[in-house]
Amino acid sequence: MLFILNPNIASKHKMGEAIKKTLDDYIGHYTQKKLQGKTCGQVRKELLELSEHTDHPNVQVNRYKKYWDEIGSKKRHRLEQIAAEIKNNPARYAASHKEVKRNLAGTGVLNHAGSDSFRDSLPIFKGMRICPT
Repeated sequence: MLFILNPNIASKHKMGEAIKKTLDDYIGHYTQKKLQGKTCGQVRKELLELSEHTDHPNVQVNRYKKYWDEIGSKKRHRLEQIAAEIKNNPARYAASHKEVKRNLAGTGVLNHAGSDSFRDSLPIFKGMRICPT
C-alpha cells in the first residue's frame, strides 16, 4: 500500500512522510467491510467514547475457516485409517498403553483420545476406549 500510494520515494525524509501519509490514509480514509463500512479511526473513536466495554464483532475470514475445517477433516480421516488398521490387524495392535501413545504421536489423535464427543463423532469408535488407562 505504501509504494502504491507513494511510488517515487527517493530519500529517508520522503520515506517518513510517505509512511505517515499511508497510515493516515489507512486509519482515516480506508473503509473496511469487516467494520461495517467504517474506517479503523472511526471504530477506535467510537469504542473510546463508550463508558462500558463492548466487543466489536470480528468477521471470520473464509480462508482461515476453510484451513481449520481441512485440518479437522484430515484428523478425522487419519483416525478412521488408524481404526481400520487396528480392526484389520488386532493381534499386531495388542500393545501396551505407552506403545499406543508412541504410535499415535503426531497424528492429533492423542489430544482427543479421551474426548467422548470426538470419539463418538466417528461411528466406528462409539463406545470404544481408544487409549486404555
